[in-house]
Amino acid sequence: MKHPSTIAIFNEWQRLAFNAGQGGFAVPARASIEPRKLGRHLADLFIVESVTDSAGTTFRIAGTRICTLYGRELRASPLSSLWPDRDRPALNEMIDTVNRLGIPALSMHQGITVSSRCVSLELLLAPLTKNDGQICLLGCLVALDQQAGAAFDPVVVNHLQAIEPLAPDLLLNPAKPVKAVPSVKFTRRAPRQNTATALAREPVERPRLRIITGGKA
Repeated sequence: MKHPSTIAIFNEWQRLAFNAGQGGFAVPARASIEPRKLGRHLADLFIVESVTDSAGTTFRIAGTRICTLYGRELRASPLSSLWPDRDRPALNEMIDTVNRLGIPALSMHQGITVSSRCVSLELLLAPLTKNDGQICLLGCLVALDQQAGAAFDPVVVNHLQAIEPLAPDLLLNPAKPVKAVPSVKFTRRAPRQNTATALAREPVERPRLRIITGGKA
């Protein structure tokens, strides 16, 4: 996880999930999102929902920087329309994992612009609950290249490179972007004992002289 907007939106989802879980973590409600807490990062935020027709998961809200990045209005467009057919099964599996397990996921992509320029992209998906109990997805889609997103050279297609789930309790330092990895529980082990020291402490049976009677002189 590298972009400040991705980190900010993920941290806000963590806060809402912790509040919803009352000391643990639970999927937060969409209504609990407070736009003022995200400020300038709202331009990189989107919300998608699953619909019953063939459109699949569709944009309901798309930030202005995301629309500028792709050179068009994305509201009501399928999320999968930004990827070619070969990448859509993996993208759909990512969406299904977030929906089913109720955990966020991060993916890395390479975007190709109109001028055939390559752009590195970062996608975050995190689950939210709607009033009817169904799951929708809070997301962030950003370019990691500073010069990306120019209206005259928009991204025309994405290529999926990597996907990884995120632990809800993942700790991030906003001042120092880090790679997102699941949290790991460490078990404390007893200190190893030096082999030479251990042998030195063990009692050693010394050889003794024994006289046997009846032997030859």
